[in-house]
Amino acid sequence: MTNEYDLALRFFCDFGADINTVMSNGLTPLLFACKHGQMALVQALLASPSRQRDVKDPRGNSAHMLTCYSDPRVFFALQEMNDDEILSRNKVGRTIFHVACEYGRETVVAALVRRSLLDVNAPDTDGNTPLMLACKRNHGAVVTQLLAHPRLAIDATNKDGLTALHETARAGHVRLLRLLLESTTTTVEARSAAGTTPLMEAVDQRKPGVVTFLLRQPTIDANAVDNDGNTAFMRHCMHSDYNVLEALLSSPEVDINRRNHAGMTALALACHANDPMLAAQLMQLPQLDVATIDASCGHIALAVACALQYDHVVRKLLSSPEIDVNYRDASGLTALLQVCLNQGNVKIVQLLLEKPEIDTSVRDKAILASCKRC
Repeated sequence: MTNEYDLALRFFCDFGADINTVMSNGLTPLLFACKHGQMALVQALLASPSRQRDVKDPRGNSAHMLTCYSDPRVFFALQEMNDDEILSRNKVGRTIFHVACEYGRETVVAALVRRSLLDVNAPDTDGNTPLMLACKRNHGAVVTQLLAHPRLAIDATNKDGLTALHETARAGHVRLLRLLLESTTTTVEARSAAGTTPLMEAVDQRKPGVVTFLLRQPTIDANAVDNDGNTAFMRHCMHSDYNVLEALLSSPEVDINRRNHAGMTALALACHANDPMLAAQLMQLPQLDVATIDASCGHIALAVACALQYDHVVRKLLSSPEIDVNYRDASGLTALLQVCLNQGNVKIVQLLLEKPEIDTSVRDKAILASCKRC
């Protein structure tokens, strides 16, 4: 590749080729050289008096922006940026400052923050500020520079209503979270448009390290609810992850018995997510309030209670007319057949057989299966 750049350099120097030619990739030679960090070629092209200054690639990136994708040293080889170039945006609404922050170009960021017209909080098309982009990419040195800026709006939100703290939690960057919380007045309970906290976002993105870190914060509300009344624990139960579950349960403050605005508990949400393994884990937790196990937990709760031989839970669930005792799982088994095939608990079998609506054919097969083991 180096030979190709050397050949291009000789071509422009020896034959006086048009340096503003737009190639098939939509780049001029200068843009191409900036994108690939070719200092010698950039310097040769800059020496030409016929070079056009304000050219952009098909995505709206200027030469200065492209240097941030490759080698920031080339940025300083280009001539000083004028005000229009600093304010110029590409097709996703990002300025050179956005790009420098996103790619962690500390020296470029340091040079730009001194410019008086710079808006350090400028949002791109999606509402993301330079701070948010740096946080997503885990650029601690850039974040430190931004936090020192007197006009930084730490709690600015993007179009999803997320702050830099939310985005950092989603990305799983514990070190940056600590930096944000220690260096600013931002709250660990920052809310998005949907009412989510950074803890909830970390749970949703399966970031157990962040979950553990946030739960250790002295001002954290482990049971804060989103706009639907779901806690972080409830949100986990909709798409479970063992490591996140372990992190959540490590905090004694987490309440697993709360109900959301729809009246559903974490156990009910796990059951509705068709996650019997999680439902079984929850049902065995000593802090689970059995009184919260009701028809809202559905048929999976009945199957799990039968498998765990929790006859008191089975009795409670069967008392609800909403529970279908003939519900078949993915294997085609009813609760009765499952109990009988797994060293059946006599008390639970009797409870199930007492239901007048129980499927007779399933009952006969279950009894036969039990007899074969005797």
